[in-house]
Amino acid sequence: MQTRLKRLLEHAQGLQGDWDDQAAAWWRVAELAADLGELPVGIEASLRAVDSFRRADQPRRVLEAVDLALAISLAPAAQSLLKTYRLAALLDVGALNEAEQDAESLLDEVTDPKVRPMTLDTVSGIYFATGRIQALGELAEEMSQNDGPTRCGADFRKAQLATLAGDADLAKELLGRCIQGLSDVPGSEGARAAAHGELGCLWRLLGEYEEALSCFETAAGLWQHAARRAGRFLAESDRARAILVTGGAYVPSALDLPIAFCVERGLLLIEAQLRLARGMCRYHAGADGAREDLSQAIAIPLECGARLQAGRARLAVAEITGYPEAEMARAHRELQLDALSSRRIERLLAAQD
Repeated sequence: MQTRLKRLLEHAQGLQGDWDDQAAAWWRVAELAADLGELPVGIEASLRAVDSFRRADQPRRVLEAVDLALAISLAPAAQSLLKTYRLAALLDVGALNEAEQDAESLLDEVTDPKVRPMTLDTVSGIYFATGRIQALGELAEEMSQNDGPTRCGADFRKAQLATLAGDADLAKELLGRCIQGLSDVPGSEGARAAAHGELGCLWRLLGEYEEALSCFETAAGLWQHAARRAGRFLAESDRARAILVTGGAYVPSALDLPIAFCVERGLLLIEAQLRLARGMCRYHAGADGAREDLSQAIAIPLECGARLQAGRARLAVAEITGYPEAEMARAHRELQLDALSSRRIERLLAAQD
């Protein structure tokens, strides 16, 4: 058995490129090492497996691998890192209630200076999704006390807060600073992609669709370079919507495989974004399935507790289906914390009078 463990370890160490392959290889090493009582190898392999499953966009497997790693890893810093990965996976699968419940205790627990910045950013993402704006602001302030990439993360979160507050100029400034600050940081393609995507969403809220399209195309390219399919699919959903609004056409079936990918891996909130884009494309093309996609784009985030995403989806659906008064009113209630969206609804309703 020791010989087999050595072979599996060498195989895992030699893999490059595909994160799914690396995750599966490190998971086999971790399982066998745990069975054999080889704790140092098991701990290292389980941490590698968790990270690889995360990069492979397999949040359910992240949760499984974290459970194994927590059972054999005793170092406090490693425990904190694993629990942070677990929170991120819960966000990915849309288990926001559970993630929110665990977030507060983890913030109290994590003190390691190498782990805490990641924990702060992960919890910030959960609070943004669930609409805990004041708590998000407090975390962003703590993040801003650090230098380097962590400071860029603070700029990103503060930009989200500025967008919600309706201060578009400040949001653009903060996102630009975030992107510039990460430009020379190795391995920052994913973070820069997220910032470009956020900037694109801001331009879309402002009605500047050409600028939004450019940002989404940049984000898609960066996610591709980072080999992160879920991020690329999310950027592609935004790109598809921007193409429609700028007068172009987008084939709805191009989003079938990305949606199937998200369904298979339990990426509920990204699936909802993709369904919104495909539903809009189907609606414009007069194709079957538009209403089902558009309904699911609202229902999924609502069920997950992602109120902001649900409200923005409802607004987008109401706009393309003729501004139904009841839906516009409900979107307005759901988006009370989103100043730019609220203003947009008020302008649209005023134009109808």
